[in-house]
Amino acid sequence: MATTNARKHQIPSGSDTTVSRETIFESFGNSIRDVVPVANTTERAQLVAALTAAGQAPSSSSPLLVWRNDAAGLHKIEWSADGSVWVSSTGVLRFDSQVARDTWTTANSGYLVVGDRCFAGAGEYVWFGSVWRRPVTVGGGSLVGAATPTAEAAVFSQRGSRLGTVDTAGNGFNVTFPFPFPNGVLDLQVTNGDGALSGRILGLVDVNLSSFGVKWENVATAGTRRINFDAIGW
Repeated sequence: MATTNARKHQIPSGSDTTVSRETIFESFGNSIRDVVPVANTTERAQLVAALTAAGQAPSSSSPLLVWRNDAAGLHKIEWSADGSVWVSSTGVLRFDSQVARDTWTTANSGYLVVGDRCFAGAGEYVWFGSVWRRPVTVGGGSLVGAATPTAEAAVFSQRGSRLGTVDTAGNGFNVTFPFPFPNGVLDLQVTNGDGALSGRILGLVDVNLSSFGVKWENVATAGTRRINFDAIGW
């Protein structure tokens, strides 16, 4: 049994006349990487032990796939490259708790890429490369752009302090966000950054995904003013 066919199944070489039919079928059958039904993790472990004893231990070149009947919903098909770490074929991991999730992640983060998802208890999380974060779904209104995302939204905030020039009519103060919001601006708060100068903030103008303007009132003298801003978007 020193060769394999095109589907990587073990078959006897053409010159080998010593192997029995039992050995041929045993070796050929063990080399078929089909999905093996198991009832639970106990039977799954027994399967790994039996394959290992037969010289067919799971490996990166011979992964093992099982249908685990007691697994949740769409996550019954699992695979393993070592017989120890099991990953759902759906690509969505499920853990009983955040503690179980973090324990698995510490030992097996090499399996993860940015954007992978998991459930820990009832919570859904997204892998950001070094930490699991819970996505935030937003809706119900937006200053500009999309207010109700059709997919998970990565909500983030930006804040800062900016100088700008204001004329006596209160116009001319414009601010560019450090990073444009890809989809929408949900909230934007602006306060006077220098109360010693004349004028006060009347409101926002021309808010868009990358910038906004500030309208002032009671400006006695044109010149430089400062504002502090806090923006939330996605």
